[in-house]
This record gives sequence, structure tokens and C-alpha cells, in this order.
Amino acid sequence: ADLGATLCSVEGRDIQEILEELDVKKRLDKTLLLLKKEVELNKIQTKISKQVEETINEKQRKYFLMEQLKSIKKELGMEKDDKSALTSKFEEKLNAFRDDAPENIVKVIE
Repeated sequence: ADLGATLCSVEGRDIQEILEELDVKKRLDKTLLLLKKEVELNKIQTKISKQVEETINEKQRKYFLMEQLKSIKKELGMEKDDKSALTSKFEEKLNAFRDDAPENIVKVIE
């Protein structure tokens, strides 16, 4: 009973209460109760850990697939990266003023 009580991760007063109990049956019952609580706590911690791990794995999988999709779209010309989009934006704005724009600005944008 003493060994079982010391293996539990409970407060010192709970262990002290068991150690002070002189009746062996009561001592064993109290120890058994502590061990049952410890087992339940361990089950809950394991369940939470598995849920967190599954969530993380799912998010990593989604991220990986989204990055693959971006790469495929970029290769197919369906999606532009930020640099290409910015360049296109400036070219569109420049086209409206190309005739009036200074030559050095046109060269930089092209």
C-alpha cells in the first residue's frame, strides 16, 4: 500500500493520510482509490495527446497539399506569384500613361 501511494502523483497530504492509516484494509482501499484516479488521469492525458497529434497532422497535411496546389497552378499559369502580380499591376497602370511617361521609368518597369 505504501509503495502504491508513493507512485501516485498526488499531493503530499493524500500520501501522508495513507501512511498514517493503521488499519491495513482502509490503507489498501485508500491506495486503490488513488491508483484508480491516477489511471483515469493517465487515460485522459493520452486521449488529449492523441487528439492534439491528429489535429497537428491534419493541419500539416492540408498545408502541404495547398502548397502543392499553388505550385501546380503556377506551373500551369493559372496563378501568379506576388512578384508577377505586382509587375502586371504596374504594367497595366503604365499602359494608360506610356506615351507621356519618361523613358527611364518605362525601362525600369519593363
